[in-house]
Amino acid sequence: MKNSRLVYLTLVFVSAFLVWGRDKIKADEKYKQKITEQNLKDKIQESLKNNAVVIDVRTPEEYSMGHYKKSLNIPYNQIEQRIKDLEKYKNKTIILYCRSGRRAEIAKKMLESNGFKNVINGINQSYFPKE
Repeated sequence: MKNSRLVYLTLVFVSAFLVWGRDKIKADEKYKQKITEQNLKDKIQESLKNNAVVIDVRTPEEYSMGHYKKSLNIPYNQIEQRIKDLEKYKNKTIILYCRSGRRAEIAKKMLESNGFKNVINGINQSYFPKE
């Protein structure tokens, strides 16, 4: 009887500890994400001040529905074919964006695999100044 009570109390304690730990980890991740989002916004703002090249990697249809005013439109699935056109920007900061950041990340990896060093996944237009 005493052993089963001890096992029960141990299980309750361990369960409570695991739930507390899980919630703490989630809170820490949310805090880190918030900091990361602000850092990204700051990095984009600074890069734009230094004449970064902005490339919208969405489709022409998406681009026509609204885009950052100073952006080029090169769909992510055309980046590799357009590498030669982009060579002139190889030593500049390039900021890529799309709707969610997924296509921008694919394009970023393509550019980096072709020797581009300073490429930023800007996620989407919400990180850019309103003009």
